[in-house]
Parts: sequence; C-alpha cells; structure tokens
Amino acid sequence: YTPTPEEALAYFLPTDRPRFRALVEACAGKGEPFDSEFRITDAAGESRWVRVAARPVRGARGEVVRLQGAFQDIGAYKAVERQLDESLTSW
Repeated sequence: YTPTPEEALAYFLPTDRPRFRALVEACAGKGEPFDSEFRITDAAGESRWVRVAARPVRGARGEVVRLQGAFQDIGAYKAVERQLDESLTSW
C-alpha cells in the first residue's frame, strides 16, 4: 500500500500539517532539503514522534524530479528528552 500525498498528510497532527506541507513544497519547488520532527497518528491510532528528512533528486537539466527521504521513529528519544526537561525543572 502506497498512500497518496493527501492520505499520508492525514497521519500528521493537524497542527503539524501546514509546516510539513510547506517543507515538502519548498523541497520539490526550490530544491531545499529538510530535516524536522513531527507528531503523527499511526494506523493503530497511536500518537508518535517521527523525524522526517528529505532531499531533492535532480534530473539531467537540474530540475527536481522527485524527493528522496526517510521517516524515523524518535519516540524513545522524545521520552528521554521529556524526562530530562522534567528533571531540570524540578531542581
């Protein structure tokens, strides 16, 4: 199963969708790579933190022909980050 762009966007939390869309559009339109963190709701309905990185792939004439990227589950990292923040604020 390969979701359409709109189906894929629906996994992102509504507050994160505009930022994700803007980054993808800048990558596809201007060739600007990105690396950012987002919150999604997975197929099971669970909330997750993901890191998304993408870069443009250019054709023979330098035009962007597609995007190449990856999603990384960073839930464990975010949990440790949250614990550290809580620890620092309790001092």
